[in-house]
Amino acid sequence: MENQRLQIVRQALVSTARSIVDELDFGDASLTLRRIWAEAGMKEARILRNPAPADINDQTVRRIYAALAAAGAFAPGGLRQATFKPETLGADLRYLNIVDPVPDGDFRFAIYGDGVAAKSTAQLQSGRMSDLAMRPQSGPGPAFFLASYMLVLRHNCAVYTRNDTLPWIPVAHWERLMVPLWGPGGEARILSAVVGVGERIPGRAPIGWSPPSPEVSSF
Repeated sequence: MENQRLQIVRQALVSTARSIVDELDFGDASLTLRRIWAEAGMKEARILRNPAPADINDQTVRRIYAALAAAGAFAPGGLRQATFKPETLGADLRYLNIVDPVPDGDFRFAIYGDGVAAKSTAQLQSGRMSDLAMRPQSGPGPAFFLASYMLVLRHNCAVYTRNDTLPWIPVAHWERLMVPLWGPGGEARILSAVVGVGERIPGRAPIGWSPPSPEVSSF
């Protein structure tokens, strides 16, 4: 029964995310994204293809942007696993995730940075984005995040997002910068810099919502 419920949730999540991406292909905004964000009582869900440094709010994300640009992420051919040296990012490594597409439209976290884990309320190392949607009152975030990954691969481009969070998350906003990371056989992963912005005391979480747990990244 639980596996059947997971499949239903996963299919619905992938369908919503695809609707967001399809709508973004026809303009700068998605009606689906606006609707699910408004229904959750949230205000900001920004998604931008091919961002420039001036488009990015957070200083840490801008610093990572500059490091990725120096590594060739925005040049023809993009970022290559064979030549990209993560250690060049120094302490900012802790804000990086690497996600891999899976055939059903979902994405799996191959690496989940410990700096991300410290600010989120999820353990996703080796987990899927759809795992978040199984949690009580997960809100519209999983569909938004999944759509941004889809957008990176559909257009082979960098994507920047900024969104406000639910009241029980200990940061007010997430800022994310995503770029394709190409393997030797032409397969694409996604390198995602994720920074929590604005410390706050979380409100009361719904029953079943687990607090963050210490987690060590694979970097």
